[in-house]
Amino acid sequence: MIKKTIVLYLHTCFESFENLLNFKNNYLKYDSGFDHELVICYKLVDQNGLDACRSVTEHFKHTEFIDNSDYNDFDLGSYYRVSSKYKNTPIFFMNGYSSPIKQKWLNTLMKFYNNKTLIGTTGSYESISSNLKFKKILKNLDFFNFLKNYFFIKNNFPKKPNPHLRSPNFLINSDKYIEFINYFIKNFTGKNVNFNKVFNSKVETWIAESGKISMTNYFKKKNYKVLVVNSDEECFEENNWKNSSTYNFNNQEKLLVIEKHSKRYLTLNNKEKIKSEKKIW
Repeated sequence: MIKKTIVLYLHTCFESFENLLNFKNNYLKYDSGFDHELVICYKLVDQNGLDACRSVTEHFKHTEFIDNSDYNDFDLGSYYRVSSKYKNTPIFFMNGYSSPIKQKWLNTLMKFYNNKTLIGTTGSYESISSNLKFKKILKNLDFFNFLKNYFFIKNNFPKKPNPHLRSPNFLINSDKYIEFINYFIKNFTGKNVNFNKVFNSKVETWIAESGKISMTNYFKKKNYKVLVVNSDEECFEENNWKNSSTYNFNNQEKLLVIEKHSKRYLTLNNKEKIKSEKKIW
């Protein structure tokens, strides 16, 4: 029996104040349908920023977690430290651009949760080695650095199709998340995790999300069910993620939680949507 569930919302100095306000409004508008503790994690936010945030959050129940790391080790680094506090607890992780958009959103996710599941609100078949991020990494490099980065990406990212759950929103037991991060850092760097600076670069977090030693691939090897869940209370395994209508397909009409890239897709015209769908699926 699950004794406690955490919903973690991460707010950093890199997100706008409006994102926090939008999360608050949607959190209050859309009933989660499942008993939980809301934890708001603040990272690299100065005192003036904290005071402003608290003026927004003081009127609804939550627990505050101040991430004391002085480094920007990205969302996944903060998730590691929060997980270390809430041991053996299911945590639904939400980044600073996220907010629920359907009633009973958490209850829908928790219907499929157990200690052998990794659950996301969105999945993707995209590979960094074949999209614009690859081109941006290699842009304006001299020949030596071009080759160095080219082979680094080819060695660390599978070719498309590259099924992976997207990291803006996912649900897993905190101990299992810690287990994966310890494994990832050890295998990628050869060193143990630095608790206060888990990731050293954005590229490392991309590999943790969608590389050959991604979170998805790690748990698949352990025979976990890796699922996308939609607002119809249906779960989808990776061969059918596209048809969940949650990310870059069918106008995302069954999405439970929206974030930056989901919002961007909704602003595209039909031609742009088709192009985006081909890149993802």
